[in-house]
Amino acid sequence: GKRNTYIYHKCRCDLCTASMATYQGKLRRKRQAWLSEIKLAEGCADCGYNEYACALHFDHLPEFDKIASVSTMLAGNRPISVIEDEMAKCEVVCANCHAVRTFITRNTVS
Repeated sequence: GKRNTYIYHKCRCDLCTASMATYQGKLRRKRQAWLSEIKLAEGCADCGYNEYACALHFDHLPEFDKIASVSTMLAGNRPISVIEDEMAKCEVVCANCHAVRTFITRNTVS
């Protein structure tokens, strides 16, 4: 006989597709707002900047193994608990301080 296969979205009509896209958009914006709140509350660990969340990055600390960037995990719809575990391995820094840290790390002779 024919095997039953799992179909992720059973209905692919225009109405259902639009409904799913709307739901996913709302969820994505909610998760992004959550992340922005955290960034702004912490501010830059080096200079204290906390004006715009888009200018704040999660910088992985060298003593921890990086699984993926926090933004990639958020965009990939990973569970919040997994994202929080990855955030625990990071410090929030502004884009300028992040660039300086990265430059120093990559150009320091061990």
